Amino acid sequence: MDINDKGYTVIDNFLPIEVAKRLYKIYSEEPNWELNVQVRENHYKHVFKFNHPELPHESESYKAKFWRSDELKENIEVNKIYNSYFPDGIKAALDIDVTSYALSCMQMKKGNYYRTHVDGWQGEYNSIFYINQDWVYDWGGLLHVVEDKEDGYFETILPKFNRLVILHNEKFKCPHFVTPINEYALHPRYTLCSWINLNK
Repeated sequence: MDINDKGYTVIDNFLPIEVAKRLYKIYSEEPNWELNVQVRENHYKHVFKFNHPELPHESESYKAKFWRSDELKENIEVNKIYNSYFPDGIKAALDIDVTSYALSCMQMKKGNYYRTHVDGWQGEYNSIFYINQDWVYDWGGLLHVVEDKEDGYFETILPKFNRLVILHNEKFKCPHFVTPINEYALHPRYTLCSWINLNK
C-alpha cells in the first residue's frame, strides 16, 4: 500500500531473516526494562483531540501501560542494525529520506495497552518494527489505525514477525491504538519504534 493512500504502509520481510532473528535474541535476553504507566487527563482536549464520534471524547483520559528499555535504545548492535537497514530500506520502499530519528525499544506484557493517540508531535513519520517471533494473534497487541472522520476507515494490522509499519503523521494524523495483551499470551510483544524526521 502506498503511504499516500491512507497514511500508513506495511512492509513485510523488511530485514534479512537472520538479522531479524538476531534482534529478537537481543530483546529476549535484555534484563533491564522499565514499566511505564501513563495517564494524561486532558490530552483528548488538545494534543489528541479527535473529530470521529467513536474515538475517545474530551472527558476521557489517555492511558497507556508498556515496558521500555533505555539500555536497548543505546545498544550498539541495535543501533548498528537500524543504521544499516532502516534508512535505506525506507527510502527504497517509500522514497522517504530519513534525515533524523529517535529510537524507542518497547515490550508489551500481559495487561499492557495503548489507548488511541497520534505521534505527529514527535516526528513527520513513525515506524513500528515487530520483533516478536511466533506471535498468536488472539494474544492481543493488535494495532488499529483509524481515519479521523465520521466515514473514515478502521483497519487492523497484525504484529507479524519482521514486519515494518510506517505512519505518515503530518499529512494524515493517523490515530492508532493497540489492544491489550491477553492473560494467556506466552511471550512479550517486542517492537523497535522510531520517530522519523523529528519535530523539534
